[in-house]
Amino acid sequence: ALALGFAAQAVMLPLALAAPWIFQGFGHEPRVQELEVAYFRMLSWRFAGMSMLAALAAFFQGIGRPVVPMVTGIAANVLNAVGAYALIFGKWGLPEMGIRGAGLMTTLATYFEVALLLAFFLSGPMHRRFGSRRWGPFEWKRVWQIVRIGFPAGLTFALDLGSWTLFIAGVVGKLGKDVLAGNNAAMAVMHLSFMPAVGLSMGITAVVGRHIGMGDIPGAKRRALLGMAAACAYMTLMGAVFFLFSEPLVRLFFRAPDEELSAVRYGALILSYVVFFQFSDAIGIVSAGALKGAGDTRFPAMAQIVLAWCFFLPFVLWLAQPRLGGIHGAWVAATIYIWLYDGVLFWRFFSERWRRINIFA
Repeated sequence: ALALGFAAQAVMLPLALAAPWIFQGFGHEPRVQELEVAYFRMLSWRFAGMSMLAALAAFFQGIGRPVVPMVTGIAANVLNAVGAYALIFGKWGLPEMGIRGAGLMTTLATYFEVALLLAFFLSGPMHRRFGSRRWGPFEWKRVWQIVRIGFPAGLTFALDLGSWTLFIAGVVGKLGKDVLAGNNAAMAVMHLSFMPAVGLSMGITAVVGRHIGMGDIPGAKRRALLGMAAACAYMTLMGAVFFLFSEPLVRLFFRAPDEELSAVRYGALILSYVVFFQFSDAIGIVSAGALKGAGDTRFPAMAQIVLAWCFFLPFVLWLAQPRLGGIHGAWVAATIYIWLYDGVLFWRFFSERWRRINIFA
C-alpha cells in the first residue's frame, strides 16, 4: 500500500500543470482564480503523502493502536498551524507567501506525519511482532486484493470530494465573491463537527472488520450502532453550537469584519442549514466506515454515482439559480442529498448484504 501510495503522485502531475485551465472553467474572478491555482499546485505535491498516510494509519488502527496516528496527527496539525501562520504572514524571519505558504506548510506537515508514522512502523517492537522492516517478494495477488477492496473505497472518496468541489466552485462560487467567502468559512467551521466523526468511522472500520473476521456478526453490528450513537450525540451538539454562535464562528475567518459583513452573513446563514443534517450525517459517516470494515466498498461508490452525480449535482444546478433559490436553494438541495445518501448507507449495513463478500478470495 505504501508503494502504491508513493506511485500515485504521478496522477497529480498533469492536473497541477492544467490547473489554470481547470479553474478558469469555474468562472470565478481573475484574482480568485490566481489564488486557487497557487493553492492547488502547492497541495498537489502532498498526494503521495496522503496515500501513504492512509496506509500507515490503517495499519495501526487494524492492530488496535489508534493512539499512534492520533498523536502523530496532533503533532502534524500543530506544525501546520504554527508554520502556516508564519509563512502566510511572514513571521519570525520567514518570507510572506500568502496562500502559497498555507499550501506549502500543509504539504510539509503531511510528510512530517508520514515520517513519524513510518518511524513507529519500523521501530523495534513493530519489527519483532510484524517484521515491518522485511521487504518480501512483490506479490501481485496481495496487490490485487488491496486494489480490489481499496479502489472502490478511494473512488467513493474521489466522487464525494469531486461532487462537493463542483458544488462549491461551480455553483456557490458563481453566486458572488462574498457568497463564496462565506461558504468557505462555514465549511471550515463544519470540520469541527464531521472530522471527529470521520476519525470514529475509521475506528469502526477496524473494529467491525475484526469482529466479522471472528465470525461475530451481532458484535460487529452492535459496535457499529454504538459508534453511530456516539457520532450522533457529538454532531448534534455541534449543530446546536453552530446555530447559536454562527456569526461569531464565521467572523474568525475575516481580518476586517466591517468590510466583510456580507460574507459573514452568508457564512452564518449556511451554518444554520448545517444544523439540519448533523444527525443524519453522523449515521452516514459511521455506516460508511462499517461497510469498509465488512469489505463492502463497491456499493458506496455506486451510491455516490447515482445520488451525488445523477441526482445532487443536477438538482443543485437547477435549484441554486438566482431566480429560484440562490444560496438557499443550493443548501436545501445539499441537505436533501445528504439525508438520502446517509439513509442508503445505513440501510446497506444493516441489511447484511455484505455477508456474502469474501475479501480474501
